[in-house]
Amino acid sequence: MMTIKTLYFSPTGTTKIIVDTIARTLGAVEKNYNITLPKQRGVMPSFNEDDILIVGLPVYAGRIPQLITEQITAIKGNQTPVIMVGVYGNRDYDDALLEMKNTFQKNGFVPLAAGAFIGEHSYTSEVGTKRPDSRDLKICKQFGETIKTLLKSDTYKTKELYVKGNFPYRELKPSLPLGPIVDETCLNCGICAINCPTGALKHNGHIKVIDELCIRCHACVRKCPIHAVDFDERLDPVKKWLIDNSSKRREPELFYLKDK
Repeated sequence: MMTIKTLYFSPTGTTKIIVDTIARTLGAVEKNYNITLPKQRGVMPSFNEDDILIVGLPVYAGRIPQLITEQITAIKGNQTPVIMVGVYGNRDYDDALLEMKNTFQKNGFVPLAAGAFIGEHSYTSEVGTKRPDSRDLKICKQFGETIKTLLKSDTYKTKELYVKGNFPYRELKPSLPLGPIVDETCLNCGICAINCPTGALKHNGHIKVIDELCIRCHACVRKCPIHAVDFDERLDPVKKWLIDNSSKRREPELFYLKDK
């Protein structure tokens, strides 16, 4: 009997919701690895052939988060089935699923299924608004049920998983350092710093922002209890482009094993 384990990087909690919904459909989760915060990214775990791993990552600029590339490549499997989940903000997931598949396959995993799901865009609530919604979560459950059927047969080891994407992967272009602005209403509670996945916000009596470390995940914006944290007008052109070009609803895309 396989043991279900999950691993995710989820600064705003959206990816966690998707992974947890799929995992509950498969059964009881024995172990969860949350690698969102710096203190949670120590020695990466290894998995064996009796495990099944569900891994979830947000998609940043069509790729997996480069912040955790070192950790992801350090995760080792031993013919371990893996289900890969990419969560993007309704623009596109580009090469993220292919990058995940290639990385985990190289590290001893057997890619079993993959899904590209949509979450509310971190930059603006006008794109992917309030997603994942009930329709998305229903698809998550259906995804899990299909995987349960696949697992009943060991023929998955003789099949190949094909996902969308291109290699070489989408080029990651450098951007100017840009961190959030903390306004005068700040209570100095430190919640934003506690939830920052990069350490870009420091709390020592007041909040200090290190722009060079910020990945613009907006965890600080979402977590602030009084909305005292936000990004300034320098992000406005990107928000406008997203609203103009990526507002039409996209649906999850699911990938399963095929004969080689």
